[in-house]
Amino acid sequence: LVATVDLLPTLLDYVGVPAPADLRGHSLRPLIEGESRPLRDAILGSMAHVRVSPRRPRTGTNPIVNSERAYWVRTPDWHYVWYRDRDTQELYAAKSGLEADVAASHPEVTRQLRARIEAWEGLR
Repeated sequence: LVATVDLLPTLLDYVGVPAPADLRGHSLRPLIEGESRPLRDAILGSMAHVRVSPRRPRTGTNPIVNSERAYWVRTPDWHYVWYRDRDTQELYAAKSGLEADVAASHPEVTRQLRARIEAWEGLR
């Protein structure tokens, strides 16, 4: 699992400049050069604006996005989204191409991933 926050640490690593201690992300250099150890087991993030779609109809006046707080976790196996303002959640198997929401049939996975978000954001 890699993220855009890994780009700057990678570039700094290649040019030989130490990354500041508070810089988020990891250097991808070991992966680029053939090392197979994972950098992380999950990527977490948040959104303040969520795209309107058939699953998420428009709630305001903007035709493209809803202003609402949402969080997500991506692991090698799962992609989980929690729409905090509406307290709804979606879970997708990473290898399914994010086609079918399986949250109802995997309550333990959704509970674990939501707990990671709550711990990450200090919501507990």
